[in-house]
Amino acid sequence: MLEQIAKEQSDLVRIVKVDVRDQRQWAQDEMITAVPTLKFYHGGVQRNIMRGGAPKERIVAMVEASKSYSGGEVEGAQKSSIEQIGDDWLPSGVTRE
Repeated sequence: MLEQIAKEQSDLVRIVKVDVRDQRQWAQDEMITAVPTLKFYHGGVQRNIMRGGAPKERIVAMVEASKSYSGGEVEGAQKSSIEQIGDDWLPSGVTRE
């Protein structure tokens, strides 16, 4: 289902999968307490997080909410697509799809 959402909203969504069994320290550092955990970024800044399963409609709504986040401007954040997020936060050996 996530791949379908990414396809339908390719200008907004990039899916990154991390096997937390192989990346335990990273998961702990990122406070991953449930599987799945979805983190939503906009402008290179994390805007929302969703833990546990959810229907497609709820995930799409969270994508939209993250895009139109009204929590104020974050200094230094650029308004752009998720492509702005670098890969340096990914654990060793993990790449974006």
